[in-house]
Amino acid sequence: MKPAWLPDGSGFLYLLAGNIFSADASGQNRQQLTFFAPGEQAERVSPAPDGAYVVIERRLGSASTLWLMERSNPANMWPLVAGSKPDWSRVNPSVPPGTSTKRVYLPAVQR
Repeated sequence: MKPAWLPDGSGFLYLLAGNIFSADASGQNRQQLTFFAPGEQAERVSPAPDGAYVVIERRLGSASTLWLMERSNPANMWPLVAGSKPDWSRVNPSVPPGTSTKRVYLPAVQR
């Protein structure tokens, strides 16, 4: 997998043996963020625009689920929806003319 760079360029996330790791921009200061049980693994990662959270595809058998993980405390994870290929949008959504002025920001987008 290609590294998932943090938006500020300070480092990146990568997968190794089904778990998520982080490293600084030079590839040093490696840290394992997840410790999945045998048979469960991370497939893809997508950091939030501010880098504080990560949407991950978590796979168990043939089922994939998107989860939200707090990067500074990876033990904090919340399931979002069944699905795959997380992609955290880097563009603010626009409001179509004639609709409410409220905007809804979703943490993950399935494609």
